[in-house]
Amino acid sequence: WDMAYTRGGFFYGTYGSTFVWSRDGQFLAVACKNKIDILDVKERKSIKEFKVEGNPSTLCFSNDGERFVAAIPSPKFEGPTIMQWKVKDWDAQPELNLSKIKNVVTHLAPSGNYFLTREQKFDGSNPPLKIWHLKTGQISEITLEKKVENFVLHTDDKTLFAFAQGETPQD
Repeated sequence: WDMAYTRGGFFYGTYGSTFVWSRDGQFLAVACKNKIDILDVKERKSIKEFKVEGNPSTLCFSNDGERFVAAIPSPKFEGPTIMQWKVKDWDAQPELNLSKIKNVVTHLAPSGNYFLTREQKFDGSNPPLKIWHLKTGQISEITLEKKVENFVLHTDDKTLFAFAQGETPQD
């Protein structure tokens, strides 16, 4: 595809597009300006368009290729809405709406299997880290020993890296 001149492809301009390939390379998901397009690479055409409220900041296909996940930030600087679809038929799955949580830190695992959230408190308290298993909808909580500024889940879905204020990252 020649993205610059749109010969045989698609042009999305320079409006802060977010995009991700499916694990098998069959699909390219592109998000910009309140929508997500799913492109079939082999067929060179758009096969699905999702209208969303806001500009998706994170897109991910699950490692098993069964789910597609998007995080759409709230326009009011509150928590995002996490939307997901089954890739097989592009049916929408249950959403996780975090808009009631202020100052939320989020992380979508690279595998697409888990979504992690933690509310940032400025009163010295240490809220738990919430882990949402996207396939089952089950939410687990972990209370960390130290107040954590940020976190990432390794691609193995088992190792959590947490970054505490004023300390060097350790696993």
